Amino acid sequence: MKTIFNIFIFAFALALVQACGSKPKEAASDASINAEPTSQEKAEQEKQAAMEKRKAAQQERLKIAAERRAAAEAFYKDEAGELIYNKAEVAPTFPGGEDAMMKYFNTNLKYPAKAESKGWEGTVYVEFVVGKDGKARAAMITDETDADADQSFKDEAIRVIDNMPSWTPGKQMGKPVRVKYNLPIVFKLGAA
Repeated sequence: MKTIFNIFIFAFALALVQACGSKPKEAASDASINAEPTSQEKAEQEKQAAMEKRKAAQQERLKIAAERRAAAEAFYKDEAGELIYNKAEVAPTFPGGEDAMMKYFNTNLKYPAKAESKGWEGTVYVEFVVGKDGKARAAMITDETDADADQSFKDEAIRVIDNMPSWTPGKQMGKPVRVKYNLPIVFKLGAA
C-alpha cells in the first residue's frame, strides 16, 4: 500500500512538473525569440568582437617587439651612422602631451575615400625616429600591422607622421638624442 502511495505521489509530482515546466518554456522561448538578435546584428557583433581581439593582439605584439628591441640593445646606428636610441632616459614628447597628439590626429588624419566607401577599418603601426631637433623622420609601417590593412591606410599614416609638429626631443645624460618611437594609428568609421 505504501509503495502504491509513493508511486501515486511520484506520478502526481511528475505531472505537476511537466505542467508547470511547459509554460515557462513557452514564455522563455517567446522571450528568446524577441531578444534574439538578427543575423545582421550577430554578424556585426562577431565582426566587432573579432576586430577588438585582433586589435588587442596587435597591441600586445607591438609592445613585445618594442620591449625586445629595447632589451636587445639600448641603441643602434642607422645607415648614415647616426646613433638612435630604442629607449632614452627621457622619452620624446609631443607638444602638449598625449591629449594634444590625439587632437592632432583627429584634426589631420583623413579617412581614405576608397576605404570609407567600402566600410574598411584597421590599425596601422608606424615606427619613426624623433630627431635631436624634435622632427619626426624615417616613418615606416611595422610588421605588427595586419597584412590585410589597406595600402591607403598605410599611406595616410605615413603622411600624418611626416607632417607632425616638432616634438620635445628625448634626452640621454641631459643631451638631446634621436629616439625610435612606435605609434598605432587607428582608422575607425564613425570615430570623432
